[in-house]
Amino acid sequence: MKIKLTQRLLALAAMVPTGSRVADIGTDHALLPCFLIEEKKAALVIGTDLHQGPFERARQTVWEKGLEAYIELRLGDGLTVIRPGEVDTVVIAGMGGTAMRKILAEAPEVVGRLQKLILQPMTNPETLRFWLQEQGWVIDQEDLVYEDKQYYQIIGAVPLSPGNTVHCPFPCGKDVARFQELAPYYGPLLIQNRHPLLAGLLSRDLEGMQMTLEQLAKATQKEARLRYKEYAQRTEKIMELKQWLSVVNPSSI
Repeated sequence: MKIKLTQRLLALAAMVPTGSRVADIGTDHALLPCFLIEEKKAALVIGTDLHQGPFERARQTVWEKGLEAYIELRLGDGLTVIRPGEVDTVVIAGMGGTAMRKILAEAPEVVGRLQKLILQPMTNPETLRFWLQEQGWVIDQEDLVYEDKQYYQIIGAVPLSPGNTVHCPFPCGKDVARFQELAPYYGPLLIQNRHPLLAGLLSRDLEGMQMTLEQLAKATQKEARLRYKEYAQRTEKIMELKQWLSVVNPSSI
């Protein structure tokens, strides 16, 4: 029986270029590597994990599927167990954006020879988008998945080159230029393509921000007042974006 993936993992797999050599960082049960090989999406996969328990579970999965010839598992931290040029695509999912940025920043020799990054941060997606822009990567794919009452942003990026300069880090497209300050948080392509789940993510964040505003309104410190102003401005912009998403012809507003 072939591996069945959740919607989140399927969205990650969909961004993997066919025939690529993939490193799956934090592979856990090695479900994604097995799927990529079974579906002939990847030529080979290196799955890594920092902890012994997930590493052993991954090894068991690969053995049960008989895919040892195509999937190599390594125990280690981030990209430290990957050699430069060994893979052309890296998938990192299920970690905080700050942790992902650290993993990428600490392995410039490996990252510098990649053709594709596929990232699914649990928190702080803006941290990754800013890093990608700073390091000369462009976002060419984005997706949003709602699973187990949680929204997951998925970011695909390629190195900047003459062949892909039609893409821009953010914003992407004149229609969303007015939402430039929100693009790092909610994705230039998610906004540009008016992803059907984006309004739900905005509504969730607005609820949390409203609670924060109520707490800041009661504070008297100067720093709190400055934060209140910042949060109020962002809340207004998010509400404007949500309204824009709901309009059939958004260019008219």
